[in-house]
Amino acid sequence: MRQKPKNLKKRLLLRLFVLTILIFILVGGLILQRSHQALYQALDTELQARLNSLMALTEFEKDGEIDFEFSDEPFGSYGDSSFAKYFLIKRVADGEILKMSKSLAMINFTIPGSAKPPVARRPYFFNAEINGKKVRCLTTCIYPQIGEVSEREKINRDEVIGDIGDSSEFSDEAVQRKNELLYFVAIDRSATDNQFWQVTRLTVMSLGIGLVLLMLLGGVILTRSLAPLYTLERQVKSVSASHLVPVDVPDVAEVANVARALNQLIFNLKKALQRERQFTADVAHELRTPIAEIRTLTEVALSQKERISEIERKNYEDILASTKQMQHIVTNLLTLARYDAGALKCQTTKFDLAELVKKIWTQFIPSASSKNISAEYRVTSGMIIETDKYLLETMLHNLFSNATTYTPENGKIEWGVQSEDDNFTLFISNSPVSLTEQDLPHLTERFWQKESVRSPDTHHCGLGLSLVQALADILGFVLKFELTTPSTLTVSIMGRLSPE
Repeated sequence: MRQKPKNLKKRLLLRLFVLTILIFILVGGLILQRSHQALYQALDTELQARLNSLMALTEFEKDGEIDFEFSDEPFGSYGDSSFAKYFLIKRVADGEILKMSKSLAMINFTIPGSAKPPVARRPYFFNAEINGKKVRCLTTCIYPQIGEVSEREKINRDEVIGDIGDSSEFSDEAVQRKNELLYFVAIDRSATDNQFWQVTRLTVMSLGIGLVLLMLLGGVILTRSLAPLYTLERQVKSVSASHLVPVDVPDVAEVANVARALNQLIFNLKKALQRERQFTADVAHELRTPIAEIRTLTEVALSQKERISEIERKNYEDILASTKQMQHIVTNLLTLARYDAGALKCQTTKFDLAELVKKIWTQFIPSASSKNISAEYRVTSGMIIETDKYLLETMLHNLFSNATTYTPENGKIEWGVQSEDDNFTLFISNSPVSLTEQDLPHLTERFWQKESVRSPDTHHCGLGLSLVQALADILGFVLKFELTTPSTLTVSIMGRLSPE
């Protein structure tokens, strides 16, 4: 089963949509990553400033104590838990908390064990929760500054060191190492997270709107870009055996190449069809004279029955029947050749349609009776039409000929003429041998015959309905084939009645 071809515009739009989404995801991710980095960098800068303030006001005294030259007053925001700003200082050696903000004292907070930075004096930023609030934290380990010592105090310290004999434990560096401090500061990051959420929402909305606009504009651009293809499609659909005209070559290189190739193909087909039509017309003309001579000689022989035997008479009758059939085929071929060449013209006259159909049908009553075919017809007299009577007679002759030939013995043929308003419908129904819905489009193809309906008794070559279709086009009639029942083929001819 052949797969249905995919629509080029839909495929391009789908690929553009997927590519755009990937690009937007990449760009959006980059924007959000940079925004997140910028927002948290600002937050980290504030934390670093607060940490520097704490470290600048912390000093190691001569007596081994840590001196804090500040109170909560200069850092009033640390005293109110509603602001969610915190600090804590503790000694690393024994874990003693030396100082903390009131906002932490209210909740009995302790620094997580993993909060100590891996390298001393390196700031370590991390996220945590304090009393259910999301905060941004900064910790660092640092040695406190040594305060100024007077000359007298230095002499006293040197005397103590001299008595002990080892100054390593009393050096400034040793004192600093033993009193290494861990600083912890934190600040509520809810506002920063909200800002990032706003940025995320605006980014997603902007990219979504941009995606919709891009797809709409992309659809318009693709439609205009593919316009030459649509034009080429319409022109190619109009090309047929009777309408072999070249298509327009657009100014788009890719489509222009296809159009030129099609025009070359149309040109080659036109030449081939012209040669075929000329050959058909020439053969038909050449056959007319010998066929006419054979028919004349046969009729002369049959006119002298007393001089020929019964067997010879039978042979001459068969020859005469075949000759008449050959003449009919040649006539059809010549008519089709004239139609293809545009030389078949109408000579209109007014006449009664029902009377003409009756007249043509009487010519086929003997052949229908020989096969015991019953016939029914319904006509309305007084339907006057104005058209070419000879061409319509040819159409009816071919239709009745097909009906009587392909209707099996004891079959049935129905025909009739009906009118509605200013229109008429002429129909002929018969029981076909074995036609299907798939066969109907092929009925008017030249020389087409379904294998199952071929038999030695039929003398049709598949030109009758082709000629009927050609004549219907010339006369301006609508020809319709349909299976009204699975075993009944109905051919309808529809046209306009002549005005009063």
